[in-house]
Amino acid sequence: MRTRYVFLLALVAAIWAPHADAGRPLATDDAATADVGTCQVESYAERGRGARAWVLAQACGVVKGMEVGIELVRFSPSDVVSTGAAVAFKYAPDNWKTNTAAGPVTMGLKAGASFLRITGSGWEGSEVGILGLATLTPHDDVAVHANVGVTRERITSKSALVYNLAGTWAPAEPWLVFAEAQANSRSEVFGKTVFSYGGRWWAVKDKVGIDLTRSTQSGSASSWSIGFGWYGLGE
Repeated sequence: MRTRYVFLLALVAAIWAPHADAGRPLATDDAATADVGTCQVESYAERGRGARAWVLAQACGVVKGMEVGIELVRFSPSDVVSTGAAVAFKYAPDNWKTNTAAGPVTMGLKAGASFLRITGSGWEGSEVGILGLATLTPHDDVAVHANVGVTRERITSKSALVYNLAGTWAPAEPWLVFAEAQANSRSEVFGKTVFSYGGRWWAVKDKVGIDLTRSTQSGSASSWSIGFGWYGLGE
């Protein structure tokens, strides 16, 4: 049974965990929410280390400054875990914004929980966590996002600090490029540092985007993902 759970954690860390509950193409979250009464839908396929995942996520603005998101994922192979799900709540009110010498900074909080459907035994809780979010915009075409928080893994009952940092640059319409790093204080449970980079092409500016991402976990092979996002639904 222990071997089964170790393989399960490795599979989730390799494909799903780096991206769960964050907006494409980044795994690092920004300190912004969808407008009230509008939604966004994102989907992507990822492949790495002999495993694959297909993800569908939706987030909606429920009140000003608050967003609720859900995510579903299908794993392959599915002999240990077949399906995952996550729910998240983000809060980033206008009065948490401030101006600095480097540019405007927005702040927020995000709490979430993820679940896994274990083959042969049903759904189980996977992780719970909370993140502090910050976004610095030194230029209209440049943004820096930072996340700091804590996460707890149910199977091992261990917790870790989480650190995410990402930068984006829009060199020319309709393109966006980015790079990011995700780290934690307990790599033996939550996986080693993940470095990612990629880009997005806006088919419809700020509405429909298509992206490609390459991620590498320290000491492991790379994974690739391709996805799309559709934003401002309901406007």
